[in-house]
Amino acid sequence: MGATRRSKTPPVFLVYGDPYLVRTRAQELLDLWKKEIGECEVEIIECESKSSTAISGYVSRIMSSLQTYGLFACAKVVWVRNFEVLLGGDRGTRGGDSNSIKGAEGIAGHKNVHAKELEALAKALHGTEWDNPVPIRLLLTAESVDRRRAIVKVLEQIGCVEEIPLLSPNLPDWETIATEFIRRAFALRDKQISEAAIIELITRVGPNAAALDNEAEKLSLYVGEAPEVTVDDVRTVCPTGHYAKAFALADALGERNLPEVLKHLKEELYEMERESGYSELGLLYGLVSKIRQMLLAQGLLERGYVNPRMSYLQFKAQLKHIPVDIWPEDERINPLKMHSFVLYRAMIHAQNYTKEELIQALTLLLDCSFRLVSSTVDVAAVLQETIIKIIGIEKRNTIPARGIKN
Repeated sequence: MGATRRSKTPPVFLVYGDPYLVRTRAQELLDLWKKEIGECEVEIIECESKSSTAISGYVSRIMSSLQTYGLFACAKVVWVRNFEVLLGGDRGTRGGDSNSIKGAEGIAGHKNVHAKELEALAKALHGTEWDNPVPIRLLLTAESVDRRRAIVKVLEQIGCVEEIPLLSPNLPDWETIATEFIRRAFALRDKQISEAAIIELITRVGPNAAALDNEAEKLSLYVGEAPEVTVDDVRTVCPTGHYAKAFALADALGERNLPEVLKHLKEELYEMERESGYSELGLLYGLVSKIRQMLLAQGLLERGYVNPRMSYLQFKAQLKHIPVDIWPEDERINPLKMHSFVLYRAMIHAQNYTKEELIQALTLLLDCSFRLVSSTVDVAAVLQETIIKIIGIEKRNTIPARGIKN
């Protein structure tokens, strides 16, 4: 047998959090280990039952697996799924999360039940030779983990513990996490996806890892042997979800797509008739906000602070290098006060208009608001007339950008 390759990646990983993001990260780690230590056997230990007998069996099996080599004495990865079961948490819930009252009580109630087994496991981990004579790796995945537990402290000492928060609208910068997740999801299916397709997918699906993963599977099957998923593929296959509908009208205006704008305007007016919370002025202010965002994005482009060919992640990183003291404090006219994803979308759409056209659009929308509040008019007709004046009959030609190619 030849010399053993040494791994630069820690030999032990505990990854917990959003189950779909965790699963993708786990597969990524498996691929990374295979590149570093060569072909290896993957032994999966699925922790399902919370009975004392079952948990003792899981711990014993983990310890035994770490002491045996793979088939033909090759490298080996032991993957323990639902690790929270061993810590007293509930599989399929976030009950083991120390941040929840129920989870904390659950952990407190279980902390001494299997202390001896977990102590023995911690000792075994400390005594494991991870690269001698052949590489052995340990991957543990869970939905929730109390990082105060002694076994988790041991895992932090000998390896790496990663938390991947649940993807939700309340998660700061969830779009960046979703972007990376989408790339990984397609890479695991041996597919690439264009930047425009990523943005379109995020816009349509929103902060839902399960739905994003499901759409990735559908798109991969749809494109067949094609190596890359395009924005047209996303528009053909993926439905417009509730999250996307909230921005559909403004995005269509940004894309300077008259048929789409009129279609979404009709839908919004229909909702306005059904829901008392809807108003034509609220709809109008949404368009004003979109025009203002595009004007601010154009300001960044004109000053050379950003490049229209940037991907979203490149754009987001570049924002950190823009001077902050040259912008007013008013959030409405300060691009750096905007969410980076919203600003990136505005930069893409701003290339469909000239500055003069955007300024004229604000004037037209202001005039539209006066007409709506000062007299009895046909709301749909006035809004349609204004939008047609802003967009024009034909979409203006724009320079294609690498970051937004199909």
